[in-house]
Formats: sequence, structure tokens, C-alpha cells
Amino acid sequence: MAAEIKSHCRKDVCTIKYEMPAIIIVKSDGKEVCLRVTTSCEGVIEIPDVDRYDCDSLNFEKMSLPEILEYSYIAKVASVSYKGR
Repeated sequence: MAAEIKSHCRKDVCTIKYEMPAIIIVKSDGKEVCLRVTTSCEGVIEIPDVDRYDCDSLNFEKMSLPEILEYSYIAKVASVSYKGR
């Protein structure tokens, strides 16, 4: 299953609803994998003051994870839930 994204933007707030597959891995204190859960994840993210950011200049596909996380202040996680499979 690929990620499914639906967005709704008003002048001041952009709301993004998503659903995507997820794998949760639990490791012991010795860093050994002791549990691997395949699940799906649904959530809602809101970007307030969306007009304040030049989103066209951001190319997240070419960024590393640490670079992407530098922009985490832009979005507010409104909800996230997981479903077992």
C-alpha cells in the first residue's frame, strides 16, 4: 500500500490527511530486535500560516532525514493512529 495523501488548504491553514503503511520495531536494551509489527498509520497534520513559507523552494525528496527534520517546526501533528494487521 502506498501513502495516500489528501489535503485541504484555506488561506491561513493547510490540513493534510494521510494514510500509509508502517513498521514498528521494538529493540531490547542490547539492541536486539524482539518485536516487529506491520501496521498502517493514519494522521492529520496542520500547517498554520501556510502563506508565510515558500513551499515551492523546498525539495524534501532531495534532502536527508536530518535536513527534513530541521523544518518540523512548520507543521503541527493534529492526530495519528495505528491499525494492526
